Amino acid sequence: MPGDDDLERLVVGHPRLNHRRRHPYLVRVAIAIDQLANAVAGGHQDETISSRLGKRKLQRGGILRWNDWWGVAKPLDWLLERLDPGHSLNAIEPDEGDPPQPPRP
Repeated sequence: MPGDDDLERLVVGHPRLNHRRRHPYLVRVAIAIDQLANAVAGGHQDETISSRLGKRKLQRGGILRWNDWWGVAKPLDWLLERLDPGHSLNAIEPDEGDPPQPPRP
């Protein structure tokens, strides 16, 4: 599924955090925590925060507002973009949660 490995790509893609070969268990646990946090925040239980963030960004025409997700979306997207450019849009899981919506006019 596209996007299932978004946190794994983030962890594996960062040279100082490459634990995939030595600690695949930790990567799976990190993804599970990501999905749990998304579910607690009102999202789909099998969707990652990055996927949900990417869908919001797509819906907003690529621009997040400071009031999205109680002010958390924009700083979180900024951080993820610094670690992995294009992360939130690449992490969209179309088969999980609400389907991606076209940009609002």
